[in-house]
Amino acid sequence: MPIDQPEFCDLVCFNLYQGWRRIQAIYRQAFPEGVTPPRAYLLCACGPGEATTVTSLLAVMGLDAAAMSGLLGRLEADRLLTRSVNPHDRREVLVTLTGAGVRLREQCLTALRGADQMLREQIDDRDAEGLKTVVDQLGRIT
Repeated sequence: MPIDQPEFCDLVCFNLYQGWRRIQAIYRQAFPEGVTPPRAYLLCACGPGEATTVTSLLAVMGLDAAAMSGLLGRLEADRLLTRSVNPHDRREVLVTLTGAGVRLREQCLTALRGADQMLREQIDDRDAEGLKTVVDQLGRIT
């Protein structure tokens, strides 16, 4: 028996999914061609003139190592970043943006800030804080 529409629309997971799809639509309009949210966030998490450890990117992005490796590999193939072994700690990998990566990072930062400003104009502060609380709660159960 299919789930009825009112029940379906009340599912927390469905509403989070719908929210993410709507955010992606906003990003598609704001980001340069071919830039996905994970790519933009990773570029923005990297310092523009300094190496960033993969460990710190994992912590910021909340990705598992396999997902991070794939994302880094695609960005490296696009010549947006390079990876190298940390000469001070050979267990650690450093990520450095290329010139093209720094330029795209700046475009992504501008797009993210613009999207965030537009969202903050549409969503009141209390609801934005509530969303952050919900996301934090999800982080504790996953």
